[in-house]
Amino acid sequence: MKACDRVSFHLNKNSAYPKGSQGACRVTLIREERDDGIFHRGESNREIDCGEAGLPGNAIKAFALIYTGEYGNNGAWQALCRIVKPGDQLIFRAGENRNQYVAAATIAHGAVQGVDAGYGELFSDELSVTVRRKGKDVIRELGLAYSTCPNNSARMITVRSKEYSLKVA
Repeated sequence: MKACDRVSFHLNKNSAYPKGSQGACRVTLIREERDDGIFHRGESNREIDCGEAGLPGNAIKAFALIYTGEYGNNGAWQALCRIVKPGDQLIFRAGENRNQYVAAATIAHGAVQGVDAGYGELFSDELSVTVRRKGKDVIRELGLAYSTCPNNSARMITVRSKEYSLKVA
């Protein structure tokens, strides 16, 4: 965990987990391989199935990527690396963290450089982790990543779109 340069989190709804659990999480630890410190030779990845995860009721999946190595400065990840011990259970949760200011925010057409669209509302999503050791929480809901953006492909949490039914006569 300490030696990785990037970490990606994939949370998905999964009905295979017990009732009360909302999904599953897969974490990918990514380490860049370099020749002499400047030339990038490739990457080595290690995927870890973390099991149970939490997602909001309307979400179908969530994704977050944090930079942790030479080009990243994520203090929460550094703290997590120091806290976690072999045998600990990590429970990741993606959540919506909206308040009245974020919900009321609008973006006018053309207000964001390079984006022609406008948006009627923003969403504030977060990824947190709980570390459980021998059945007891060592740390609860440590915030790892945050995202504030419109409901588009850049959003951390993907929600269900409106469901339509087709009536056949």
